[in-house]
Amino acid sequence: MILPCRHEAKVTNQVPKAIDLLINMDESHPNILLEHNIQPTDYRHGLVFRSAIELKTFKFILSKPISKQLFSYGLPLVISNIAAWVLTLSSRYQLSIIRSNEDVGIYSAGTSVSDHSILLISQLILLAAYPIGVKIFENKGEKAAALFEQRVTGIFLCLSLPAVIGFITVSKLFFRVFMGVEFYQGFVIIPFVVFGSFFFGLQQRFQSGLLYKKQTKYITRSTVIAAITNIITNYFLISYFGYIGAAIGNCFSYLILLILVIIYSNKFFHWRFPFEIMIISLFGSGIMSLSIIAFDNISINSQILKLILEIIIAVFVYSTTVYVLIPKRIINTYKETFK
Repeated sequence: MILPCRHEAKVTNQVPKAIDLLINMDESHPNILLEHNIQPTDYRHGLVFRSAIELKTFKFILSKPISKQLFSYGLPLVISNIAAWVLTLSSRYQLSIIRSNEDVGIYSAGTSVSDHSILLISQLILLAAYPIGVKIFENKGEKAAALFEQRVTGIFLCLSLPAVIGFITVSKLFFRVFMGVEFYQGFVIIPFVVFGSFFFGLQQRFQSGLLYKKQTKYITRSTVIAAITNIITNYFLISYFGYIGAAIGNCFSYLILLILVIIYSNKFFHWRFPFEIMIISLFGSGIMSLSIIAFDNISINSQILKLILEIIIAVFVYSTTVYVLIPKRIINTYKETFK
């Protein structure tokens, strides 16, 4: 520090004395502390300073501008999580009321593994990418963040689309191996379940723009509308089609959620969707599915072994197809983004 005055030496000499006085106030001047209702032992333990800091921090948090920001950003997300819970679980409750517990059991068997498998991919990408995206948005700007979201969405498509198509292709064998006879027929809802999970994961990619721009109210609005749509469509579909209707209604509601989030997100944060990667991934997934169907005609006594071999073949065929088809310029751009 530079003291721009002729008293620099005098002030400098007094600073250590002042610090020593503050540190030893409980010993040198305990009466002064007692006059202000401060116990010397509390002073020695630093409780006074700590309380003062906490009070200042508390006042800062409760200040009107900070409280307004916390309220406008955080409260919609709380409501959105509640609506997402309704969107996810309302089908089971409606099934138990309108139909029977048997339908609930078959529906739960059909959704438990397949749904969580696809959601695992989207959650891993969300947890890994969002903090990086926020940092890029704040330090490098909106264009850099938009390019980052395009790249991350490409990764999501490359991982989730083969999982969706693959799970549909092996659903019969999977249920035959891991589910009991009473739940085997649940494989018919797998296409609706995995595509619903895919729609939910994809809308998370578009949510990022609303989170960057602090427009969380639109996430809440979209989720609430989707949850209400799910309840209404399930009421009619479950009455006629049982657990299959529940799966269809849930998938349709996730699609509505995706469409709404895309519409709202593009108002504030626009980025180019990686259609080229999606087409390559769909083509690779189609070739993968055909290879599984061809291998499925081979007779193997052990169903578990057959399932394991089909998964290995699926991974190999899909990875090879995508590697051959994807242009090197895309690979180079991804290397630059994540180096």
